[in-house]
Amino acid sequence: MYAFHMPVFFALSGMFFKSVTNFKELFSLTKNKLLALGITYIAFSVVMFSLQKIGSGSVRDQTSLSQLLNIYKQPIGYLWFLYVLFFVFAYIGFISIFIKNDTHILLIVIFGYIIASIFNIPIFFIQSTLVWAPMFYLGHILKNMDLKINKTTMLLLFVYFLNFQVKCNDDNEFLIVV
Repeated sequence: MYAFHMPVFFALSGMFFKSVTNFKELFSLTKNKLLALGITYIAFSVVMFSLQKIGSGSVRDQTSLSQLLNIYKQPIGYLWFLYVLFFVFAYIGFISIFIKNDTHILLIVIFGYIIASIFNIPIFFIQSTLVWAPMFYLGHILKNMDLKINKTTMLLLFVYFLNFQVKCNDDNEFLIVV
């Protein structure tokens, strides 16, 4: 399910993106996203760290104080989504100042994805931004499309989701997970 829901989250976030036309709008977008996502990111990082300390015996991966203090460069746990989402908004916003054509922007972000896939960029926010930007921008593009869902599409979606629900246990018996 992880391979499906994270791209959907980025695409849904992209549906709320509004292209910017100048640096003043980019600054405003970045400031607003920093406040909205940044405060949430920091608060939940502290909460996550605190809860892990309280339940230390039952927590699989402990977060150290140094990891908490370094969340500006490496997020902890599942909070990477908020961290990366901020940078994706800023990255796409910056590109949209110079390029107005959706197809051209999509090609640029796909090119960035290819670069990030070929070369391991050691800076987390750059690597992650390049990887997730295409899904984000695809959501932005889909927002303006008139999508009609017919019976065939519904059947394909049903089969796709059913595929995620069928698992094989250790004895090679298929189980349907509800």
